Amino acid sequence: IVYFFPKPILWILGTGYMKLNYELLLTIIGSCISLLSATAFSIYSCRGWTLSPFVLIGINLSAIIFFSILLDLSNLEGVLLLNIGLGLVALLQTTIFSLFKILQINPGSYETTK
Repeated sequence: IVYFFPKPILWILGTGYMKLNYELLLTIIGSCISLLSATAFSIYSCRGWTLSPFVLIGINLSAIIFFSILLDLSNLEGVLLLNIGLGLVALLQTTIFSLFKILQINPGSYETTK
């Protein structure tokens, strides 16, 4: 919806933002990816599954360093692309961890936590 109708949303923000169509789209993409990642995290957290903090910190710090080197962070587009990249990393790590834990469940077991 934001891709096809950015003007009404930018109008709400004010006249100073009317030319930020692409930036608005990048913001919404990053927010949607982060929402999916947070949802996956909530689902596996409710099962009592936790990913090691050392692994989480290592993956996230590596991703920040990688994207900081790869992208030009001196402009808004680069910062928004960093947000999208970090969101994708978070979504990927939560999805992979969830699938890994699901595959460890014994089919004959009806245990809710492990």
